[in-house]
Amino acid sequence: KDNTNTTTWYSNRHQYLTDLRQHDDDIQSFKLRVDETNINEIHQASKKPVCYGSSHKKKKNSEGTDFISNTIYEWDLHGVMVHPFHLHQFPMQIVSEGCGPHHEIGQFYDTIHAPESSISNKCLVRINTFSTTEEQQLPVMLQCSIFQHRQQGAIAYLNVLSNTTAANDDPNLKTCIGTCDENLELPSKCQ
Repeated sequence: KDNTNTTTWYSNRHQYLTDLRQHDDDIQSFKLRVDETNINEIHQASKKPVCYGSSHKKKKNSEGTDFISNTIYEWDLHGVMVHPFHLHQFPMQIVSEGCGPHHEIGQFYDTIHAPESSISNKCLVRINTFSTTEEQQLPVMLQCSIFQHRQQGAIAYLNVLSNTTAANDDPNLKTCIGTCDENLELPSKCQ
């Protein structure tokens, strides 16, 4: 068979799904741990956001900052060997072998379960906090996809702010410096 007339097919992806592996210059690193009752030691009942820069053992979660829109973050996922991790709004691109065997390097997923990940075989994903507006984005949910663990508190949120919103320091904006006053109780059961 003559293959000289064949062409390689490339996916025409939306802007928010562009290949993030080619961006090595300005990557913001973040460590995220998913546990049975919390995410990065944030329990749902705490009504606090997960903050960027708070993944270091010496910092408390409230000492970090909010995430910034139109920024590429590389997340080092821990606990995903047991806890399937789900992120709303922003697709996660696999950039390491540690996310296998269920995920391919270069592909985008909204849920990551990596039973072969470990300290020496890290599951690294990249996220583009893509936005087409200059306004503040809504909080972004992140959770363990095991229903019982979510019910036990392994569900949280993070704020993604535009550069403009972050620079304005609006005192009415609930950020990593404050807590959320919104009622986050679970809805009642169906009748």
